[in-house]
Amino acid sequence: MKFKALLFFFAFFCAGLVSAQSGASKAVPWVQNGDSLSENTTLAYELAINGTVDKTKLWNYSVIVFSDSISGANAGTVQLQISNDPAGTASPIWSNYGAAGTIDGTADQFFNYEGTLYARRLRVLITSPAGTRKTAIRLRGLFRQVE
Repeated sequence: MKFKALLFFFAFFCAGLVSAQSGASKAVPWVQNGDSLSENTTLAYELAINGTVDKTKLWNYSVIVFSDSISGANAGTVQLQISNDPAGTASPIWSNYGAAGTIDGTADQFFNYEGTLYARRLRVLITSPAGTRKTAIRLRGLFRQVE
């Protein structure tokens, strides 16, 4: 129930962002569903803007990471990272961007990141230390071109 309420809030928020802009603005949604975070796991999700987007312009972003405790998790972390390496680079250099969030294994949580993307690429890195517990992870994002 809590997840449905958050999903409804996110959809309402995204609709407001899109409708508040003039007809010339461009919005690109991004969704990642259904991964699990367990012991010693690292999940990395690059928030891809498809090839039709002009990456020479600035983009605002809004990213929400949901962590839904299945059997708890041992204090995992959620970190936003950026890179200026072009897409297709074999070993891009990623830098932490903003504060890391800590996943509390006994609760369902969401982490919200918003801002203007000044780099070429953006990803979410989620890690978990050793342990036997499990957490479901879902991500939602929206890019909107700055006019």
